[in-house]
Amino acid sequence: MKQIIETAEKIKKLKIQGARNVAYSALDAFGKYAKTINPKSKKEFFEELKKAKKILFESRPTEPMMRNTLRYAMYMSNVNEIENVGDIKKMLLIYISDIKKELEESKEKVAEIGEKRIPKNATIFTHCHSSTVTAILKKCKSKNIKVFCTETRPLYQGRTTAKELVKAGIETTMIVDSSSKDIIKKCDMVLIGADAIGLDGVYNKIGSGVISHFAEIYDVPLYVAAESWKFDPETVKGKMTVVEQRDPKEVWDNAPKNLKILNPAFEFVEKDEINGIITEDGIFTTDVIHDMFRKNHPWMFE
Repeated sequence: MKQIIETAEKIKKLKIQGARNVAYSALDAFGKYAKTINPKSKKEFFEELKKAKKILFESRPTEPMMRNTLRYAMYMSNVNEIENVGDIKKMLLIYISDIKKELEESKEKVAEIGEKRIPKNATIFTHCHSSTVTAILKKCKSKNIKVFCTETRPLYQGRTTAKELVKAGIETTMIVDSSSKDIIKKCDMVLIGADAIGLDGVYNKIGSGVISHFAEIYDVPLYVAAESWKFDPETVKGKMTVVEQRDPKEVWDNAPKNLKILNPAFEFVEKDEINGIITEDGIFTTDVIHDMFRKNHPWMFE
């Protein structure tokens, strides 16, 4: 269990960042822990896995990709009549390996689909860092696109986006978050990632909701690029996605005594402000995204 606890702590403290990296790390820890369990029965084995899964689930509230990958690994290795724990362990590790491959493949599929939606000579606005978004933009290099990206306070994840795009040879301009309004007017499209997809919209880095409002006001289409793994099936049951409150020291390390600081990590983007969600299965509006996930990924709703 030590590996599980240490990984959960790293996820909680953002020593592991990015939904895909979080999922990879959680899967690795989960697989390593599974190999150490010496249960008396299949039931006892899965009870131990449930305990590990709970610790990882609680590391960060807004990580549906990580939760879905663990759900899938457990579901697929348990929906059979195999009773031998050794065989179940082998099966679980195979599924974990397959999931990691599928995560990479799904990102590539999203990039291929998203690239087709971006016209030549387009100016794109993006916020924070999403490896899926940058994968799309890199595929558009020959289209002579231009990109505006935010610095993304307080942890400056936008700098990662800027570095990747500049290295890829894409004309990129960084702006401070608060200058978004006037820049969005000049753009052809807003393209952001998502930390969680729900029934009524998506959650993404704080600032995304403000950006989506400006995009709607100035009639700039906004697309979200995110794999189906980021859908939060709990929202179907009425549960609201929890917006994580980060450490105030991320905003101001040596703030004056008695000063209150709010540091929400994410912000809601309403479904009516989203033109489409680009997934590995295609581009869908928010009105049909739930039905699509239920059809293509029924295990999410078990």
